[in-house]
Amino acid sequence: MSTMKSLLSLPKSMSLTCQNLPHEPLIRFVTYSELPWNWIHLLNTISWPISIAFESPTEEESIDLLADYLKEDGISRKLIEYVVKAVFFECRDINRILEIIRLVCAKYTEKHGDLNELKNMKLLPVLEALNETDCFYQDENEREEPIILPVCSKYLLIASFCASHNPPVTDKRYFAKFHGKEKRSDARERRAELSAEQREAEAKAVDLQRIKCIYLALTDLYPVENVKMNIDINAQMATLCCAGLIARTTSSANFDQPRFRCLLSFESVNEIAQ
Repeated sequence: MSTMKSLLSLPKSMSLTCQNLPHEPLIRFVTYSELPWNWIHLLNTISWPISIAFESPTEEESIDLLADYLKEDGISRKLIEYVVKAVFFECRDINRILEIIRLVCAKYTEKHGDLNELKNMKLLPVLEALNETDCFYQDENEREEPIILPVCSKYLLIASFCASHNPPVTDKRYFAKFHGKEKRSDARERRAELSAEQREAEAKAVDLQRIKCIYLALTDLYPVENVKMNIDINAQMATLCCAGLIARTTSSANFDQPRFRCLLSFESVNEIAQ
């Protein structure tokens, strides 16, 4: 914290430390992170930074970079070229390609001996090593890890989903103790079904106050033993936004009527609710 304070106070102290400068210097800070900004920023308090992207190297540039980097490891340029051309269509991340090359070399050495003894570049064993499944990313069809959240956050996420996918007129089911079911004629029932089918599946932006009311109603209807549900909803909403589960649709300067939209599908919310 003291280092950060010193950095932030540096522009103000330049006039004292560098009195001989004709003009006050302009100082800008550049930070680097591999994490997405929405995972680490504080909601409503820090503006979004300017994103800078670097052009990915071409196939030939990747081969040159990897050959120069792996020169001391004794890995042949022809082998590097073979691996890069085999995977470049699917993967252009040079760090990932470097990892694949190391895996290929390790598997070849394990099965066929020293890689430096590879005569006439017979690349069939290299191809066999390259086809090993652990040279690539996790299978897309494999089930992802479940979403792990505190109980209060689960209730709040379910409340935001209900608010985003249902009109306000349906909220009476949460607040009326004995709202019951209305007896409807066959024609009215068909119109209701048709209206439900035509309703947009996309989540709509809703007021934060409505999400809060549904959350409090759900915690009253389905209480959890030994769990304190009286929480700071604003802080929890900020956490869910940072996690990419809920999106704020209004300006960060709008404190009076903030609106949010749930980003999860019905299947994901249903899994959370189990």
